[in-house]
Parts: sequence; structure tokens; C-alpha cells
Amino acid sequence: MLSSDFNIYENHARSIRTIITRAMLLEQLNVLPEIEAHAELLKCCGATRWVMQMLAKRPFSDTETLQQLADEIWAGMIESDWLEAFAAHPRIGGSQLPEVAKDTALWTSKEQSGMQSAEECLKTKMAEKNAEYKRRFGFIYIVCASGKSAPELLDMLTRRLYSDRDTELSTAAGEQLKITHLRLDKLINGTVRSGSFQYGTLDPLGQAAMVLLCPVQSWTPIGTTMQITKITTHVLKTPLGKERFYSSQAAFPERTSLLVRLETDTGLVGWGEGGQYGPPEPVAACIHAVLGSQVLGSDPRNPAVLWERLYSMIRDFGQKGPYLEAISAIDIALWDIRGKVLGQPIYQLLGGPVRDRVPLYTHLVNN
Repeated sequence: MLSSDFNIYENHARSIRTIITRAMLLEQLNVLPEIEAHAELLKCCGATRWVMQMLAKRPFSDTETLQQLADEIWAGMIESDWLEAFAAHPRIGGSQLPEVAKDTALWTSKEQSGMQSAEECLKTKMAEKNAEYKRRFGFIYIVCASGKSAPELLDMLTRRLYSDRDTELSTAAGEQLKITHLRLDKLINGTVRSGSFQYGTLDPLGQAAMVLLCPVQSWTPIGTTMQITKITTHVLKTPLGKERFYSSQAAFPERTSLLVRLETDTGLVGWGEGGQYGPPEPVAACIHAVLGSQVLGSDPRNPAVLWERLYSMIRDFGQKGPYLEAISAIDIALWDIRGKVLGQPIYQLLGGPVRDRVPLYTHLVNN
């Protein structure tokens, strides 16, 4: 391979890794434990009520939906929420970060980069105007500073000092929303919103890089849709006649199992199994009465997201027994569909084989 070819290949690889990382970050945000997801969203907007309402909307289907929800929820905030969000920012040109903004120091530095190269006299003037603004309105000067020069920021501050408080509060809330959008982009996408990338737009070299450099389990095609349309269960029973199957606690006159079938609007079907450690009927009932409605209409290619949704739902009352068996059966069916979508066996999606032989384990019946 020529050096120039290698450089092109590396550029493709770097771009593709960035795209894959962006797609995965949204999925990771969807399945993060609530306390961790709360911390991540709080970096984007310091209003606690906004964060809590955003968390209640998880999982986010795509970045556009995430940004739209940010708009809708912010529109329902009141002055106390706005002021809480403002207080999470340092003053423009200031060197001290509020305690709540410590985790956003790098973002803040880049957003206010226009002030870092400003002359000292301009920085002094900005500090004076900041103080005047705080005295006049009771909160700090909020502006989406990204991409703006120091003279621009000072000019905007000077002009906004002539507003009445209600007008300025509304303006500042609008600037906060711009900052929120920008930071959500940084959180999920790095620097640019995703959603427009299509695998088919890559040239052959780029497609080769996709295949060679990106783990299969980390990629779901962007721009395609798939939904679960139907869930059916099948109870299996095999009488043992005079024989018995023994567990550590009881003897059973039959072997049982439960098969779960998930159908999608594309025609793909996934199969899962559960209900081997007791009567399968309660497991089927958990699926039909409780869990099934949480899966119907969802994208089956995101099994980790759906597992978290189901487990969170039954956390208070079903941490063992039939509910977990039901979730397990659904989860197996979801991975079955994901494997079929990607044309890969499940062991590859879970990281690859760790052995080429499996020891046989069996029960002796009676003698």
C-alpha cells in the first residue's frame, strides 16, 4: 500500500470511528444509571427541573428528538429555573468557575475562547460592565459566546444594559437555550450533530475501513427504522411418564420451557427462551400483562436500552423469579434480531468466541 493510500485510509478510519462513537454515545446516555445521566445533562443546563424532566423522557430515539425535547421542556421552565441555570456559568471573561460548573471547565474555556486573547483593557472593561449588569438585573450576563470575539461580546453586553428586566430575562433564557443545544451536541456528537450519515455514502475504501475498524456490535445503521409489532409466547411441556426431573428442591414430572417470538415491521423475527426453572405460565403472564407493552413499537436493534427500560420498570417488585426470566427471554429475542440485521452470530456481537469447545453437562434420571 502506498503512503498516500495509507493516509487516506487512516482519514476514513478516523472519520468512521467518530461517527460510530457519536451513535453510541446517545445509546449510552439512554442506559446510564439515573444519577450518572443526571450529572451529564446537568453539564448542559444547570436547571434541576429541566434535567429531571429530560431524564423522564429517556430513551431518546435520536439526536433531533433530544434537541426538540430540550426546547419543549425549557419552554415550561419559570424564572427560578432560569436563574438556577444562569448560576451554573462563570462570568464572561471571568476566571472563577462556580462550584456547580467545575465539570464544564473545558467546555467553558472553548466557548469563551474569544475573551482569552483579548487585550487587558478590554478585559477590564468587560469586568466593569459585568458588575453593572449584575447590579441592574440581579443575575450574570448570559450569552452564547461560542464563535464570538471579545469586542462582539462587550458590545452585546453594553446594548443589553438598556433593556428592562423582563425583556433581559427573556433574552438571557434564549441565550441559555442556545448554550444547552451546543452542549448537548458536544455531549452526544463531539462537535457536530449526527443523523445524516449513511453507510452507503462511503466510497469502497471507506466501506472497507468500516468493516475492518469498527466492531459490529457498535454500529446500527442510521436513517433506517424498525419496530416490534407483535409478541407471542409458546409454552412447551414434555411429560416424563414415570421418570422425574430433579432440582435441588423438588422432583418434576415434566420438562418445560417458554419460547418468545418478537415480530418486526420489516419481517424479521427474533426468538428467545425462558421459563426453565419453574412453571412457564407465570413468565408468559409477566410478558403479556406487564412487559410486552414496554417493548411494542420499540426498535429491537437496541437491546441494552430496552433491557434497562424493562428492569427499571420492575425494579421495586420483580428483581428475581418470573419477571427476570421474562426479561431474559425478551432480551435473547432482541439479540437474535440484532444478529440477523447485522448478519452476525450473537457470540460475535458479544465480543467474539472465548473457546471452541463446550463441556457437556447433563442430569441422570433415576438410575
